Amino acid sequence: MSSDSMVQRLGPHQAALFAATGSAIMLLLAAGVLFVSDSSVYWVLLAVAPVDLALVYVLLKRTFERT
Repeated sequence: MSSDSMVQRLGPHQAALFAATGSAIMLLLAAGVLFVSDSSVYWVLLAVAPVDLALVYVLLKRTFERT
């Protein structure tokens, strides 16, 4: 088994995209739960998910490129 980190194996671009996608999926799942429970706040999470994806991707990519 290799001792390389996930970032070293995938590269900074793919590792950041993987983590950012997971974060956005969690927001979308939360929006789905709010939608099913008849809450009117679900659209806020739907609007925030793409912004979250972009911000997390950019921040993690910059961080991973430094390491």
